[in-house]
Amino acid sequence: MIRTIMWNCLGFFFLDFIIPFVSKTELNATGLQMGVLYAVISVGSLIGSPLAGWLTDHVPRRKLILGGAVGRGISYFILYAGILARSYEIIATGYASLGFSVTFFWVPLDTLIALKTDKKHRSFAYGKENSSNGKGTLLGTTLGMTVFLLGNAFIPGMSWVIYCPLILFGIANFTAGVTFLRRVDENVKYIPPEGEETTEIPTASIESTTRLPLGITSRAMFLGLILLLVALALSGVNGSLAQPFLQFYVLSDFTTNPNLVVIIYIPSGVVSMLIAPYLGRLVDRINHPYLGMIITGISGALATIALLNANNVWAFMATLILVSTASTTENLIIQNFISRISRTRRGRFFGLRSLFAQIGAIIGPILGGFVWDSLGMQWPFIISIFVVLALIPIYVVAMRKILPHLAEKVETS
Repeated sequence: MIRTIMWNCLGFFFLDFIIPFVSKTELNATGLQMGVLYAVISVGSLIGSPLAGWLTDHVPRRKLILGGAVGRGISYFILYAGILARSYEIIATGYASLGFSVTFFWVPLDTLIALKTDKKHRSFAYGKENSSNGKGTLLGTTLGMTVFLLGNAFIPGMSWVIYCPLILFGIANFTAGVTFLRRVDENVKYIPPEGEETTEIPTASIESTTRLPLGITSRAMFLGLILLLVALALSGVNGSLAQPFLQFYVLSDFTTNPNLVVIIYIPSGVVSMLIAPYLGRLVDRINHPYLGMIITGISGALATIALLNANNVWAFMATLILVSTASTTENLIIQNFISRISRTRRGRFFGLRSLFAQIGAIIGPILGGFVWDSLGMQWPFIISIFVVLALIPIYVVAMRKILPHLAEKVETS
């Protein structure tokens, strides 16, 4: 099941690279305009997340994943057309369509993985998901950037050739979606051993008989969930503050060679995804999830400080890998934690996670673009450091309040 999704992920990094490139070099977009364009994909996800979460709990998840894959494939065709037409509006439409479609892919997929795995090894399973994503990203980026670099070197005026990998990535999504539908049996689930807790919401710690949303009966858990969602929104802000401007930061401070930017840019995402299964094993051994959030938060802040103080391209690449690794580890902790909140409403909780993360991901690049234009190129990174540190106490309080009410307990022995 997880191996199949590799073919859905071919275009991730290639798209992240070329959209800012096209915006800056061919559309002459300002920092704010680039931030708005980067935020459009999150607007699509914001719209799709609640619906995807609800549907995941009510309809066959394989069909939702197929629909998400087909929608992603169509989005690549729209983006290709927008680039050839040099149209900011068509590119924005394709990006919004992509954001809407991905929620119908990742929300049911994360829910399926939770249904098919033991809680003690779930972070490892999510790490395998990330690893498959990384392999697809590496393969797609290698293909896409080879065509892009050779095309710019030898036939710079033939945009339809330079950006044609987008067509291949669209077709790959169609094929992978159909393959997933045919090969995966979602009726095969992990059954906990006899004697393992099966209570959806423990009654011993119920503080109120008032029925709260999503079947929550404890006010403490409800408060913890609100804090968790706030933290996810802030994390979305942090993850997108500086992301659209990384390549231009490198071009401004370290090199004018765009080929070197590619060499620096690709490992930052791919390496952390490829080692995600090993990170997942480490996460599975952490008895207190909030302790993991403290470690990753501090590590991410220190890595970002080191990033700003890097004095050459290789130091910058190394610290960027560390930043990405901290982010991947944090994501594995969150995926595992949310999958344990409820057995019967996992889709809705994953949908809520996506919804609030996308709210932050809309604010982040717009704020980053404004700061980039008005204060300077380092400020999106500086603000990111403070956001990371501010997130730590919010995550700690939220998780401590939710922990006693998890449907699947965290073992603290």
